[in-house]
Amino acid sequence: MTRQRPGSSGGADYALALGGGGARGVAHIGVVQALEEAGLRPGLITGTSMGAVVGAVYARRPEGDGGWARLQQFLVSDLYRRTKVEFIQPAEERGGLAQRARYFVQRAYMQGRVLTRPSVLSLDVIRDVVEFFIEEGYLEDTRVPFAVVATDLGSGQAVTLNQGPIREAILASMSMPVFMAPVELGGRLLMDGGVVSLVPIESAIALGATRVVAVDVEKKLTGLTTGLSALEYIFRADEIQGNELRRFKNRAADLVLVPEVGDIHWSDFRAVEEVYAAGRAVIEQNIEAIRRVVTAPAPRRPPPQPPAVTPARRGLWSVLTRLWSKKRRGAGPAARTTQVGR
Repeated sequence: MTRQRPGSSGGADYALALGGGGARGVAHIGVVQALEEAGLRPGLITGTSMGAVVGAVYARRPEGDGGWARLQQFLVSDLYRRTKVEFIQPAEERGGLAQRARYFVQRAYMQGRVLTRPSVLSLDVIRDVVEFFIEEGYLEDTRVPFAVVATDLGSGQAVTLNQGPIREAILASMSMPVFMAPVELGGRLLMDGGVVSLVPIESAIALGATRVVAVDVEKKLTGLTTGLSALEYIFRADEIQGNELRRFKNRAADLVLVPEVGDIHWSDFRAVEEVYAAGRAVIEQNIEAIRRVVTAPAPRRPPPQPPAVTPARRGLWSVLTRLWSKKRRGAGPAARTTQVGR
């Protein structure tokens, strides 16, 4: 089987960087479908978290549906119910009796899991979810070159994985702190790549891509109600900090596409039809801009560097990193960026 590498003759030399975002990442399915239909298959795909899941499906079978049919099956399955994500989806304190009861039950459930367990969600169940979507195999055997980004819990660095078992790499990339436990892989304890690289642009460049089209599905910051717990305030502060970091790092891409996914919570899969449609729409609306990026002369970039060079940001995740580490011991100029889609 012949595989085109970024920059090789006869193949596209642009990379597609798919960012994390949980349910908002369903937009990536619409993105890859629309790109394939337009004849704009990338020469490299990098993915973080949900972007890694969709990226893996597309990289293995680019002429397929990007995992759309499989997602429909998952959402009506017993496996989906076993994830218990309904206890994570936001609930309002105001409203009728039933609404207020759900709010307090959900809040008690979350606080109890956070204080007594290593993660809110079961790692075994999440592993089953990965196996549901991703066939067993290796990263180096995909038809389109593919890499997954995770975060090293010990060093705080981004780790780009393009060799080894594909399921384990994806599981590590989507292991969001608090909600999912970290994954041990290759002698390192890894967690969600979105901690340091929500949209894996730098990894694509480090792997040799001459142009990068990025898809950012992170939610918009919205107003808050009063009465948040101390833990919820910490999450909010980290969300603000992460938003600023992401905007800064996105400047390294040649084009940033932002599907209109609104402020949907990462665990809320009730609006997948609309999110999927937003992914298709952002490609259709910006197809000429994408073609210009793909066909333009390659920008000057620094020579590729080893991918695992990105320092983790300070804040909640650094606190969690120290806690996990203690527990374990006890046991360059950037290319001009155009952002579109909003």
